[in-house]
Amino acid sequence: MEFAEPVRGGLGSVLVWGSDRTVAALCAFAVARSSPARLIWLDIRAPDGATDEYRPVLERLVPAESRYVTRRESEMGPQDASANSALSTVIRPDEPEEVVANLFEFLRLPRLVQEIAARFASPQEPLVLFCTSVDRIVHLYPEDTEATRRFHLTSQEQSVKIVSSFSGPERKDRFAFDHVFRIAPGPAQRWRSWSILSERENLPPASTGAMATPIESDGSILGVLRESGLLR
Repeated sequence: MEFAEPVRGGLGSVLVWGSDRTVAALCAFAVARSSPARLIWLDIRAPDGATDEYRPVLERLVPAESRYVTRRESEMGPQDASANSALSTVIRPDEPEEVVANLFEFLRLPRLVQEIAARFASPQEPLVLFCTSVDRIVHLYPEDTEATRRFHLTSQEQSVKIVSSFSGPERKDRFAFDHVFRIAPGPAQRWRSWSILSERENLPPASTGAMATPIESDGSILGVLRESGLLR
């Protein structure tokens, strides 16, 4: 089985979440890597600087020039002050309302996301921004589905597809993502009996996650696990 084409291609955002940080990260990477667009990995590191189990695995699979890591939490927070300042100092008063709104939302994006989008993404060359451990910054954002959806739409307008992994308590604004996959643990250790299931009813019946799908049954995930050495 494979993830449906709308999950792999296009600019629709994807969230993979579950209790195991490594499983969620590697399954999300399988989605991100299956896109034809260039992949940039943005890792939100632990507050204490500890190295997550998935990090050395993904470092073997993602070239150094395609990796970013947060230095401080504020890099991933909404830039409301900068956006508000731009309204009076940068944006001309005669600008059309739609242009002002789009620019304002872009300037609200986290600084790192703005930097990556400006450097790598264009309508001719879309980008997949693969973000690991986004649960570490949810306290910076309200649990507001519409606000989170605007974040994704603004990213898409910059030709950026967001693919994220999340490990933490469920949030209602996860449904701001175009595709939401939950990792369900099984009785055996990790991969052997775990499954992945879409929480949105927008997939063809034969695609991964349309029904509870064993992780090892998805070709993209299986390839990542074999390359990582976690499954032989």
